Amino acid sequence: EEGVFRNGLFLHPGLGFAIAFPSNWQTQNTRRAVGAASPQRDAVIVFEGQGPTENPQTAAKRWAQANRVQIDRGTSMRIGEWPAYRALARAQTQQGSIALDVTWIAHPKGTYRLTAMTSPAAYRNWAPTFERVAGSFRALSADEKASVKPLRLAVAAARAGETLADFGSRTGNRWNVRETAVANGIAEDARLQSGQLLKIARESSRQR
Repeated sequence: EEGVFRNGLFLHPGLGFAIAFPSNWQTQNTRRAVGAASPQRDAVIVFEGQGPTENPQTAAKRWAQANRVQIDRGTSMRIGEWPAYRALARAQTQQGSIALDVTWIAHPKGTYRLTAMTSPAAYRNWAPTFERVAGSFRALSADEKASVKPLRLAVAAARAGETLADFGSRTGNRWNVRETAVANGIAEDARLQSGQLLKIARESSRQR
């Protein structure tokens, strides 16, 4: 119901859209937002809703005023099938100034905001990635929508010496290594014992 990640690609069957984050970034999906952080933790991208569908430039101005953000420049465009507005902005935090690359998209199900953040010094390096992620927002295909199935808890037995990555690949576990380690109370780099039982998440063969 809140969408799923597949190697950086976020699919939301309920709202009918997909957006691609860099495959090597650490992703997180919550009720309020979807986010990803670079491996070096020097850049973050957050995707979230911003109310009903409206003119994306109007949404940008209202957001900037509410958050006391200075927009340096902005551009109207289309992303996928929908009107969009991309703006470069600056904000002050307790840690200092940050560069913001923000895109608003007027989707039929609501206005969505993609906020990319990094230091001013690192912005030039990350700008192409930010633009690529924003431009990847698109409608979900019928096949993709049908392929998204709910996860069900299961238990599987390990083989001697397996890593969590090997174990997950063999058993069809949809959790990543970190999630599997936390769920089972073991280290991420653990070597498994023969017959060791671990909790995993598998896609159900049927939709609720």
